[in-house]
Amino acid sequence: MKRLLFVAESVTLAHFFRPFCVARRLDPARFEVHFAARESHRAAVEGAGFRFHPITGISSASFLESLRTGSPPFDLSTLRAFAREDAELVARVRPAAMVSDFRLSLPVASERERIPLYTITNVHWAPWARLPRWPLPDLSGFPLGEVLPVPLARAIFLAARPIVFSKFLAPLNRLRREHGQEAFPSLGAAYTHGDFQLLDDVPGLIGTRTPVPPSAYFCGPLIEDALAGLPTRWPEGWDLSQPPRKGRTYVSMGSSGSLAALEAVIRAIESLGWEALMATATRFDSGELPGFIRSAPILPGALCAQVSDVVITNGGSAPCYQALSQGKPILALPSNMDQFLFSEALEKAGLAVVLRADRAQAEEIARGICQARDCLSAAREFGTRIRELQARNIAAEALSAP
Repeated sequence: MKRLLFVAESVTLAHFFRPFCVARRLDPARFEVHFAARESHRAAVEGAGFRFHPITGISSASFLESLRTGSPPFDLSTLRAFAREDAELVARVRPAAMVSDFRLSLPVASERERIPLYTITNVHWAPWARLPRWPLPDLSGFPLGEVLPVPLARAIFLAARPIVFSKFLAPLNRLRREHGQEAFPSLGAAYTHGDFQLLDDVPGLIGTRTPVPPSAYFCGPLIEDALAGLPTRWPEGWDLSQPPRKGRTYVSMGSSGSLAALEAVIRAIESLGWEALMATATRFDSGELPGFIRSAPILPGALCAQVSDVVITNGGSAPCYQALSQGKPILALPSNMDQFLFSEALEKAGLAVVLRADRAQAEEIARGICQARDCLSAAREFGTRIRELQARNIAAEALSAP
């Protein structure tokens, strides 16, 4: 039996759910799964029959605030503490291989102990990805960011980007040098580093500058409601058997989407005469939402997408792939770099409409919802590709290799 150690740096829920779903698709007769995550995930991990190991991490709020203000989310002292914790964990578990989702300190232990490392990541961070441009992230955390014209702000950002990325990378490379390991040449190299990459992506969505390395596996979307332990039935008392009078949208900003844009989203939906389903992710009180919105902290996302005309998301890969797996088009309201990189690729492929979360007004959002409906045919075709990839269970195939 092959012993695997999964390590999730769950600064957003997707960073926990992706490895958790991969682990749940493994054959328990062939794999002994150990899972390291925050204490808050203990019940889910142990409920799945895995050995749980608590680890520390930074809070989601701290991580998102760092991104908003352009400051490194992990300082050197934090990374040193993570590396010590990783070393103790590896010594205790003694795995044959490890699977990491955003645990940036884990390569130190992997390389020192010569344990193969599988990194769950997205193509848009890979050094071999072909990006048309670096997008401009949310400006609200920067001086004058909310009043600068976007073209001027983009020019300033593009000039400053190498410095900002270098600042993010500096603590991590300092840690690696302290352990006698080579520095990462880029932020993308750090985010995708590993002996193998389990790509939470559909091939061809994002182009590549060079051939895809043999270490990279296109797994398709890794999060599925049933595997993640998310609801797969409607909340008690909900009846959605009747189609809406005009239209219906599912709004899911997840654990990392901009809440500042929600007021404009609600006004836009109301102006169209649509109804909405909304997952709050426990990030705000839904008690004062208007009557045309049904809401709950966690909803069966796949079902919500099925019965909606358009899905409104933060532009991240997890909620967008969930919508597309049901053949539904997307209105994306991204704020951080990761969300922009992914959602702009969807827009280029004709699967989504993208608006800036920090600038979009209700009228523009209403137009975006209507425009997104034109993406329906492409979304249905893309959904077929997603289901074919998920049926193959490529991540399990990769982890089964000797």
